[in-house]
Amino acid sequence: SRRNTASALTMYANQLLEARRYEEAMATYQRAVRYYPLAEAYAGMAAVEAHAGNRESAVNHWASAAQYSRGAQAQQYQRNAAREQIAIGDKAFRQRDYARALKAWQTAIELAPGTPEAKEAQQKFEQALKNM
Repeated sequence: SRRNTASALTMYANQLLEARRYEEAMATYQRAVRYYPLAEAYAGMAAVEAHAGNRESAVNHWASAAQYSRGAQAQQYQRNAAREQIAIGDKAFRQRDYARALKAWQTAIELAPGTPEAKEAQQKFEQALKNM
């Protein structure tokens, strides 16, 4: 079945990722999701993008992983997305790009409502507003 093919490709891509063969891993994850939208493949793509420093792309892949998951696993992916988003906000804040920082932290809150990450983003958002 298409799902089994996607699953096999994802397992292979995970091995490539562990071996730090990032470009090959990404290409293999992308092939996998063309067969079937497996959360694990999107999570792998997020890991590759995060390693490369592409935080925005990582956020999108974590969000896709969450979309194709349920329960605790979905929330873990949402929290990963929010963590990346918080890091985007922190970097923007250090660069004095306050509008971008506020937007990033707001997105983190929306990505993972009710989580410790959302609370952290809310605190950063409120603290930044106080200091503006």
